[in-house]
Amino acid sequence: MSSHKECEYHPVEVEEAVVAQVVAEELPAPAAAKATALPMIEVIAPANLPEGYTFEAEVGGRVITVTVPPGGVEHGQRFMVPASVLTATPTSQIPVGAWRDGLCNCCTYGCCHAQLCLTFWCSACALGQVMQRMHLSWYGGETSPASASGTCRTVAYLFGAYLFTDYLLALIETAILPYGNSTASNGYDPYHTNTNNPQGDISPAFYVFYFLRGVLHLAFFIYMLIAVANTRRYIRNKYAIREQSCQGMEDCCCACWCNCCTIMQMARHTADYDTYQARCCTSTGLPPAAPAIV
Repeated sequence: MSSHKECEYHPVEVEEAVVAQVVAEELPAPAAAKATALPMIEVIAPANLPEGYTFEAEVGGRVITVTVPPGGVEHGQRFMVPASVLTATPTSQIPVGAWRDGLCNCCTYGCCHAQLCLTFWCSACALGQVMQRMHLSWYGGETSPASASGTCRTVAYLFGAYLFTDYLLALIETAILPYGNSTASNGYDPYHTNTNNPQGDISPAFYVFYFLRGVLHLAFFIYMLIAVANTRRYIRNKYAIREQSCQGMEDCCCACWCNCCTIMQMARHTADYDTYQARCCTSTGLPPAAPAIV
């Protein structure tokens, strides 16, 4: 498990903090061309990136947009690009080419970190925050920022409806269980452990509602599986993160077998918790002053 300091990203070291190491600022140009030509910068590719891929880098306190030239680039390759100045306002510094930390680094920020606690007690709400942070829909599909503004709320409603329906079905199960005819010590024997009453005097209706609860649990599990896998795949593609194992199925495997750890890793990767404190009760899991992800 990496320590907290190993996860720090310093703005001066652009390769670690943003996406690439800018090795030269504006290049000398003829005086006549300076008025019309865009400034050029030399960039070292932080990963293997496809043609047309865009990312942000910081040069002299300015945030610039870098577009990968035709043919793509390989890790460590130097290439020249024109720089379009976006803004001098700090932006969210998200690493490209690799995850910020490991899948099992859940306690990087402490065992009582707000994001860890929320994921442990309400993983669906934590996932909703990550999806809204990344401008995704309630199932992890790409959508516009305006449409994604209610993603976290929608996921919270779905989770609430799931809990309410499950509780209601459990109450009905309890209400229809018989208490008078069985010789079991607690009045009924649903697992047929009483040899004198092998059927347990269970009404067929009990099994109907028991089956419905099972269907409900399976449906919500499938939803979480799809939403987590879609969100993880989107983050990997956006930040050029290669699969490390289970080629072609890594996102699905992580969503199935390590659901909570996967949600926490995505949350840590898409937020700078060293600068902005995690929040349980905001739509993105960050303070309102935290910069949005472009």
